[in-house]
Amino acid sequence: MLLLGANGFIGINMLRALLDDDRVEGVTVLVRAKTSRGIRDRVLATARRFHVTLPNVHKLVVLEGDYTQPDFGLAPADYGQLQRAIGAVVHAAGSTLYAPYLHHRGQGLVPMLRLIEFCLEGRVKRLEVIGSAASAAFTRRRDFFKFDLFHSGYPRNKWVTHQVAVEAHRRGVPVTMCLAPYVMGGPKTDFHDPGGRYIAYRMYSYLREIGKIYDSDVQLPCAPADCVADAVVENLFSPDPRTVYYPYMPFTARDAARLFGWQPVPMPEFIAALRRTYPLNSPGRLRTLLKPSAATQLQIKRALILRTLLNRRNEQALRTSVEHLLEIGRPVTLPGDMTPSDVIAACMRTNAPRSDKHLTRDITSPAEPQPKFVGIRP
Repeated sequence: MLLLGANGFIGINMLRALLDDDRVEGVTVLVRAKTSRGIRDRVLATARRFHVTLPNVHKLVVLEGDYTQPDFGLAPADYGQLQRAIGAVVHAAGSTLYAPYLHHRGQGLVPMLRLIEFCLEGRVKRLEVIGSAASAAFTRRRDFFKFDLFHSGYPRNKWVTHQVAVEAHRRGVPVTMCLAPYVMGGPKTDFHDPGGRYIAYRMYSYLREIGKIYDSDVQLPCAPADCVADAVVENLFSPDPRTVYYPYMPFTARDAARLFGWQPVPMPEFIAALRRTYPLNSPGRLRTLLKPSAATQLQIKRALILRTLLNRRNEQALRTSVEHLLEIGRPVTLPGDMTPSDVIAACMRTNAPRSDKHLTRDITSPAEPQPKFVGIRP
């Protein structure tokens, strides 16, 4: 098994799921040598960072390489050996920056085409691609002329790779795609995730300040990363795999209102409350939000959040996208009697940025992340 993207959040959860499965004889991962730290140490450091316990590490092989380069940046002999040894590939790599599409093209479309070639050369290999539910935002031609959180370079790239995977499958390539929702911490990792780097925590912070959320029963696309990884492994080994599928956790805006004690209101009232709190004609207010000292990516994220929340048409666009996703969707399995609200509450308690810890005081769910051993199982 070849895994790409093991140093990412969803990738390290995929590595845990693959190593823990008896049907997987071995897992080879490609890691860029960015620092003086050894490539194997980089993978283990990512596991510690997200509280992921890696079992059966004797099955893990770490190679120095780069999936964006021809032949993965490997020597011809090493690349040829990899072609002969690998029976399946899980592609969980890619940039998550909210940058223009051209930035993502070099790390998304081009490597995807090379990966399809790799799977057809020598020994034919099964390819499982981790895509994104964000690609469902593009349903009409005019959607490609929008630019907000739902229509930035990242979801555009995911839409393109989705179309490539579907066309490749139609032509006989053994490729399947998981349209992953917004992945967050899960019960197998003490609910740890990238935290403040995630847009959701900033969005929840803005909603908390106005104390309102739009009243809707539409499913919000989210799920624990460990549960999504388990769903991918099951599809990978299924005798009748689904070509495109969407694992999700049932959670709506009304559920969020109950969890945080917010007032559910109609969309016009919600937009009006946002505009009063974050007036677009107030340069001082915007300078407070888009701090000049902040990183450029954080500025872009915050601007995209407000641009998205202040567009009343996006609620209908989200509803249309989710309805399409639910046609190929399947709820993930949560342990015991845990509910989606319990997961959201535990993630907020664990990962909310220090400046937004007031979010956790509003939570009405009793869920608490349970301590567990974090390390490496032999």
